[in-house]
This record gives sequence, C-alpha cells and structure tokens, in this order.
Amino acid sequence: MIRAYAIGLAAATIRPIVGGFFGAALARGQQPNPHEFFGTAFWIGFTLHLIAAEAWINYTRPAMQASAA
Repeated sequence: MIRAYAIGLAAATIRPIVGGFFGAALARGQQPNPHEFFGTAFWIGFTLHLIAAEAWINYTRPAMQASAA
C-alpha cells in the first residue's frame, strides 16, 4: 500500500517539478518548452518517491528476532 501511495504522489509531483524547470529557464532568459522538461521531471518525481517509500518501509519494518534453538 505504501508503494502504491508513493506512485500516486509521484504522479502528482511531476507538474511542480516541470514548473520549477520552467521557472529556472525563464530566470536564465531562455524561452522554455515544457516538453523538454517532462521526461526529466518524470524520472526525478518517480525516483525520489520510490526511494522515500522504500526507506520508510525498511525503517518501519519490525526487526527479526533470532530464535534460540
């Protein structure tokens, strides 16, 4: 469930990342095209959320107890 939620958040994060790239291009005085940034924003969004979800899963996973035989 955590992984599925992370994918949903990643899809929602792509537009703000594209907006950040768009704003940075405008600040440099370039004529930006959102199609140039979409692929990069897609991978950044999904990769960051995948890393965050896996880190959370590993952080909250109960520790395995060694069984005394």
